Amino acid sequence: MKLIFPILMSFVFLAIFSCNPQPRMEEGKRNFEHVDRIEYRFSDSSTPPQYHRSYSLVATSDRVNCMVDVYGTTLADETYPITSIQFEDLKKKSSGLERTAEKIEDGATGTKTHYITLFEGDSSVYSLIWDSLNEVDQSTKNFVTDVKNLVPELPSLLEKPLPEK
Repeated sequence: MKLIFPILMSFVFLAIFSCNPQPRMEEGKRNFEHVDRIEYRFSDSSTPPQYHRSYSLVATSDRVNCMVDVYGTTLADETYPITSIQFEDLKKKSSGLERTAEKIEDGATGTKTHYITLFEGDSSVYSLIWDSLNEVDQSTKNFVTDVKNLVPELPSLLEKPLPEK
């Protein structure tokens, strides 16, 4: 009787994890054709507020939203139109992203952190997190550049001064 409970729980956990949404596979490659939202977030290192800039870029089939903040104070919240072709191109390039991972150095604090998350509806189907002490492959770096390029004014938005108190 004592063995039945652990075996039963093992089957329950197996059933739960096997139902976890995974990227659709096509010929051994990841396929994100049903992705409808792409998010990239950059969290700046721990620096004085006048130098600190974190931002998020959220792309959908027709727009990209850019929000720049300093420790939670929003400096910019701008939305730009994009074409469905640009969004589809990003989705295709997402198949070259590194495997889902969390590449964070144990015990490190104050580092810059990057996040990429792909969504189908409200479900995350891909997530990659890395800090400034870890590297990602070139296709992931290129993907981040492509997402940033959707916001041509990103450099000037990152230079916005802190609001006067």
